[in-house]
Amino acid sequence: MTENILYVQDIVDNLEDDESGEIKDLLEELADSGSRDFKHEGTWYPDVLVRADYFTDFIRELAEDTIGVREEWPFTCIDWVRAADEASYDYSQVEFNGYTYYYR
Repeated sequence: MTENILYVQDIVDNLEDDESGEIKDLLEELADSGSRDFKHEGTWYPDVLVRADYFTDFIRELAEDTIGVREEWPFTCIDWVRAADEASYDYSQVEFNGYTYYYR
């Protein structure tokens, strides 16, 4: 699981194959934190984990989906790295499979 975006539902679906205990550890760390979008066995979890090296693209796509950012001025002048850095203050981080992921 090294995708840019991980869905907690998919992670839970792989819980039975978790021989190393990494998924169980991740779920324990995420339990009752973040936006509480997904419920599993009575515990709330964030719905999405975004890999840190994809976070800038994620924020840009979020803006495009939310406010209709287009590939024209003034949107082409936005510093997306800075925008992602500022947005990251609203997110927490977790380590999983050697990668850092953001969630909220």
